[in-house]
Amino acid sequence: MTCQPSPRSIARITVLVMLLAAFAAQGATVSANKSIFSQGQWRGGITGGYVSTSGDDYLLLGVGAGYNFIDGLTGGLDYEVWLLGSPTVHKLAPWIGYTFYQVEKIHPYVAGFYRQNWISGFDSYQDIGARFGVYMPRGRAYLGLGVVYEYRLDDAGFYERSNWYPEIRFAVGF
Repeated sequence: MTCQPSPRSIARITVLVMLLAAFAAQGATVSANKSIFSQGQWRGGITGGYVSTSGDDYLLLGVGAGYNFIDGLTGGLDYEVWLLGSPTVHKLAPWIGYTFYQVEKIHPYVAGFYRQNWISGFDSYQDIGARFGVYMPRGRAYLGLGVVYEYRLDDAGFYERSNWYPEIRFAVGF
């Protein structure tokens, strides 16, 4: 059975992600005595890149937002779309993570996620995963370098069921 998101579902997901990003942008700015990892702070980020898989090349675009529930503990939602290749891929991932903000200069982080994947013309599938690495803050922004592990929960999909890959993250706190 082929399961792909309807144009209406894609529009809803896009609007939800845009609203989260707009809401995050309206949040209070980080003051000199507060960290971007402090309770009540919002963060937003964008993703871009190049993906080559299953014999096709893609332009990856994404957006994400997160909120610090307590110091260091953040929950969020990320959305990605893979364009210009075939088939088109959409990914939506709620996540929760902890940043060890007490460590000076670099801040280790660990996070877990669940990701729903929609592929035009093919079965949808789900992943669970974890990421870990370090953030290097610079004022309201930070750069993250880390590793991601993901595990596909079923046999659908184009790549290996278990996958490791590096990540580079950039985000701004609000």
